[in-house]
Amino acid sequence: MVMTKSLDKYTAYQQRIRKDPDIDTPEKDKAGFTDILSPSHSLQLLNKYIRTNLIILVHGFYHDSKHILDESEDSSPLEILNNSIKQVLTLCQLNPEIYKKLEPSELHIRRGFVLRPKEDFDHDVKLLKHHEALQAKKLSEIEEF
Repeated sequence: MVMTKSLDKYTAYQQRIRKDPDIDTPEKDKAGFTDILSPSHSLQLLNKYIRTNLIILVHGFYHDSKHILDESEDSSPLEILNNSIKQVLTLCQLNPEIYKKLEPSELHIRRGFVLRPKEDFDHDVKLLKHHEALQAKKLSEIEEF
């Protein structure tokens, strides 16, 4: 009887999370759609709220770009992160069926939700575009300064 109640609670919790994987997350985060304070803050929000393993590509492109740019020019972490997100967005645009190959992110703040590949992919692209735009705005402000 106790096991059945626990299973029922877990099932209800899973259904609630699937309706909104970002439910019960810190209000200040706005599920990742908030203003960024720094490159690390942006990456922290992406780690928490990207639902698919696209976040691994962001990290991969970041590290690849960092090594390439470190040797050739003086780039800030914000520029490198912005470039990495642009590369992931370009990859998604060039391969619109990529969502079929994605898996749930192991870094998401609410691990364990059932992945809906297309819906979660669309969410992730929207979140990446949001962060890319905020970073581009900050970069232009820094350039003007």
